[in-house]
Amino acid sequence: MLLVIFTLSSVFIGSSVGGEVCYGYSFSFPLHYSPPHYQGPIYFTPRRGGSRKLVFNEGKAVDPRFKISGFSIDLTDVTERDDGTFTFGGRLKDESVRLKVLDCADDIRRDYGNAFDYHIPVTPEYVEFTPPQSLDQPKILWNRTDPQSTSRGTVKRSLWQMVDLTQADNGFYNFRKKDKFLLARFRLTVEAQTRYYETKEGRGILIKYPFNAVTKTVTFKPKNSEMETQMVVEGHRLVIQNRRFHTDPVFGIAIDEAEVKDSGTYEFRDREGNLSLIAELEVQTEDRSSFILLGIAAVIILVGAICICCCCRKKCCKKDQPPQTAAAPQVYYHNEYQPPTSRYSDAPASSASYQPVSSRVPKEPTAASSESLFC
Repeated sequence: MLLVIFTLSSVFIGSSVGGEVCYGYSFSFPLHYSPPHYQGPIYFTPRRGGSRKLVFNEGKAVDPRFKISGFSIDLTDVTERDDGTFTFGGRLKDESVRLKVLDCADDIRRDYGNAFDYHIPVTPEYVEFTPPQSLDQPKILWNRTDPQSTSRGTVKRSLWQMVDLTQADNGFYNFRKKDKFLLARFRLTVEAQTRYYETKEGRGILIKYPFNAVTKTVTFKPKNSEMETQMVVEGHRLVIQNRRFHTDPVFGIAIDEAEVKDSGTYEFRDREGNLSLIAELEVQTEDRSSFILLGIAAVIILVGAICICCCCRKKCCKKDQPPQTAAAPQVYYHNEYQPPTSRYSDAPASSASYQPVSSRVPKEPTAASSESLFC
């Protein structure tokens, strides 16, 4: 809601006075510049350039917005066109008043396609709209005496309502009484919707159409490039960079296999040229080094697992085997006497008669046998 802000600062610097006032309100000249002390003339020179013009002379106003009452001169319904310097003649020819017009309007921002409500204190007599590029050409949007002739928006009780906003609605909105008194004022700025998309190279991506808008053109601005490619949406297809993209009048633009060169900004505009959507697309390349590292890590883990399994298997096998008796160690004796092999073999027993055979064990070794033992 617009709050009434009125700032008037009078700083005397020699013969110059400075004043400030909000748009739509009144500015009162100092008393010694008003009747009956001063009858004129008063000239005005715009700050933004233009010829000097007479606005007050011989106690009468040339501009109907100047109101003279008793001992004051008031400039009513101040606009940006009143920003400038007022000079005087006669005995006050060396004096001037510098007036600065402030824009005290509420600053309101909305996205394309949205609805908008604004609260006003009382029902106005009419609603006035001024485009930012044509401040001196106000347009009546709504009139209380003929509400059916509304060209844009409507007043319901204490609300000003608008739907399906576009950049064509950008500008100043003034709510005035019958005597042009300013009840409320705001500046509306409609901005395009913004979306961000990310995908990998070779994958598909769908850039959806903006809400509440019929797209007519799409402008593609590649990342890190000054080149632009404009496309016209016709039927179900559009062409960009000599490649075919799938388009759908309901869903959006589909890229089957995205490439790095598809990264950039896509601007969607409606049939009137209003910017409805800004889509930022980032196509990332596949990082093959990560796949290699993952493969190496997988091989290391697999080898480690196999080694652990083998170790566990060996331990289990050892536990399952029965204990074995240790074999007696073999003892070797050197130069020990061993009985010589007998030179005679035992004769087989005859079938005719039986004769006992004496065992041929010498009681003492012979000389020959001793020699053979120590050879």
